[in-house]
Amino acid sequence: MKAPALMLGLALAVLAAGCRHAPAPQPLPLGTAAPAPGARPDDGTAAFPLTVGARWVYQGTVKWTAPNSSQLRTDTVTWTLEVLEKTVRGHVTGWRLRGAPTDLAGYQAGMKPAEHVLLQAGAGKFYLLDAEDGPHLWSRLTNPHDDLPGIEFAEPALQLELPLRDGQVFGETSQLCRLDRSYCWHVTAGDTLDWPVQGLPDTAAPRQLYQLAYPSLPDTTTVWFCHGVGIVRFSCRHHGSPAETDVRLVEFHPGPLPAR
Repeated sequence: MKAPALMLGLALAVLAAGCRHAPAPQPLPLGTAAPAPGARPDDGTAAFPLTVGARWVYQGTVKWTAPNSSQLRTDTVTWTLEVLEKTVRGHVTGWRLRGAPTDLAGYQAGMKPAEHVLLQAGAGKFYLLDAEDGPHLWSRLTNPHDDLPGIEFAEPALQLELPLRDGQVFGETSQLCRLDRSYCWHVTAGDTLDWPVQGLPDTAAPRQLYQLAYPSLPDTTTVWFCHGVGIVRFSCRHHGSPAETDVRLVEFHPGPLPAR
């Protein structure tokens, strides 16, 4: 009887040791909202809360040169990004947006917010398409008889691979190895959200920001992103004719407007 008792004791000891060394659950990155019921924590939707009716309001300055003029002008702008509609087709999700802050890179007096399509193809990969690609793509995404073969679009105005991590590089495959770091997105973590945003609840820990920089020959685009909030700052500086945009998030409304 001693042998079975000894084996049982060894088995219990191994089980206890395994329980002691089981890894503790890891917390979400700072500023990340808990996934909605039924959402996968790795698909990016927790990091970018794209509920239909959600709005992000930005304010800042734009410097621009009027056509046929060399005079540099400066305006203060308020710009609203809004989620208008959502469609899901298998592993592809599309959102119809109005007022992406990337519009302001080509600011002219009196311009109106354009409509865009934000495309998610697979877990965590997001592509904000130029306004000119939006209508055709949206008509295909919302056509139940279209199996979506051969979809092509110009280089996106913004690309995201969520959740973001320090040191990420993504973009066109032909540009990823450039040592001058041009024509692809480079992610750096460091700053925290240090200005007030109406509608954003206080948190015990500071909200981590990720800076995405896209240098190119004509300009340098920089986006600051916060998990659980979205784009919190957008900047674009032209290297040729004087033009500059810098806007920050001042209001965040994560859901539909309340009924009146």
